[in-house]
Amino acid sequence: MFNDQERIDRVNAFGANSFLPPKIKTLCELIMENFEDEINRILLGASVVSLIIGGIQHGFPEGLLEGVSIMIALCIIIVVGSGNNYASEKRLAKLVAMADKQNVPVYRKGKKDQTETISYEDLVVGDLIELSKGNKVPADLMCVQADNLKSAEDALTGEPDALVKEPLTQENYTMGTDCILFAKATITEGNGKAIVIAVGEDTEAGKIQKKVQETSEEEDNQTLL
Repeated sequence: MFNDQERIDRVNAFGANSFLPPKIKTLCELIMENFEDEINRILLGASVVSLIIGGIQHGFPEGLLEGVSIMIALCIIIVVGSGNNYASEKRLAKLVAMADKQNVPVYRKGKKDQTETISYEDLVVGDLIELSKGNKVPADLMCVQADNLKSAEDALTGEPDALVKEPLTQENYTMGTDCILFAKATITEGNGKAIVIAVGEDTEAGKIQKKVQETSEEEDNQTLL
């Protein structure tokens, strides 16, 4: 149990329990994606050719009408399509962010037998929290008490079966005991208590998410080049 200043010190030392927001495509990226469609490339080429030929044959402005009409139609397609896709990207990012939100029962204020409920974002390294079936693991944790505690980590490790978690003790710490619960896993059975050992981007889930986003950005940059 520690006071407010100690919690602030722990946030400064170990970071806050917040994850990178989902990466969404920019409007520029969504606009460029329209030209992956062969029909849109044909329309663009047709408008340019029509402008050149019309200008040569009929002069300005009569010769430009057909080419401009094609270009306006193409712009409408791109604006509507890109706008809808951008709105969908933002809605998806919001849903993903909301999926992580939860309240967590934590032991604070020196009360060993009574919890208080806080937002997962307020957790800091060293907090002792309570876990029960259906909870999403809010940070990387070390189990210190367990009653048939199992955690599904398929979203993180690809392991299809729920894994039994056991409390770490002086007797079993060298025996390969599975006492670590990873952020974004789900408690499928039992209940227990665990200590926060890593938060936010320092969790295994946070590191994976950061690596995936960096890889995606590198691929996007190579595509643009």
